[in-house]
Amino acid sequence: MPLPSLGDLKLFARVDFDDEDFTLATLLNAASEYVQTATGQDYTEDAPERACVAIIALATHWYQNRELTSGGDRVVPFHVRSLIHQLRDWKAPEVAEAEDVDES
Repeated sequence: MPLPSLGDLKLFARVDFDDEDFTLATLLNAASEYVQTATGQDYTEDAPERACVAIIALATHWYQNRELTSGGDRVVPFHVRSLIHQLRDWKAPEVAEAEDVDES
C-alpha cells in the first residue's frame, strides 16, 4: 500500500478546505519520518496498512493538537505507539519470502 497522501490526510482529519495544505503536508511528512524512524523501517512503495494508519493518525493528532506540551510520550497517542510497536518486526512480503527460502 502506498504511503498516505495529502488527500488521504484531509479526508481522515475532515479538512475540506485548502488553506492548511502546507501545514498538513508538513505534518504528514514529519509523521512519516517519525513512524519510519521509530520502527526502523523504510516504507517506500510497499507499506503495511498499520504503518499508513499510524502515519495518518499521528499527523491528524499533531494538526488537531498544536499547543505546546511537555508531556513526553503523551505527544504521541497510545494507539499510534501500539502500531509502531507492532511494526518494528515487519518485513515487506518479498523480504519475508526470501528469508523463508534461505532458512529452508
